[in-house]
Amino acid sequence: AAPRVVWAFARLGQRDEVLLNAVAEHLGARRRYWSLNDWSLCALLWSYEVLDPEKSFATFQSQLRKSVKSHGLSEVDVQNSRRGPSQFQPSRPSF
Repeated sequence: AAPRVVWAFARLGQRDEVLLNAVAEHLGARRRYWSLNDWSLCALLWSYEVLDPEKSFATFQSQLRKSVKSHGLSEVDVQNSRRGPSQFQPSRPSF
């Protein structure tokens, strides 16, 4: 649920420091982001890039970026995640 909430805030252009901090702490503390589905992972990274241009959450963004790459996802996937989960199609080949 957290990725959708942060994504919705990003789509609206509404930064909420408390929300961003809570999600980064909750998901980053135990690397819980590794278990997220492809859209959630990409949408979180896209959302933090939109809502945190001053890079207050640079460490969390770096962790997300590494996870995106390890899942075989690309920057195109991150950018496409802004459209929402129903429109998301990863660019990597499916097996």
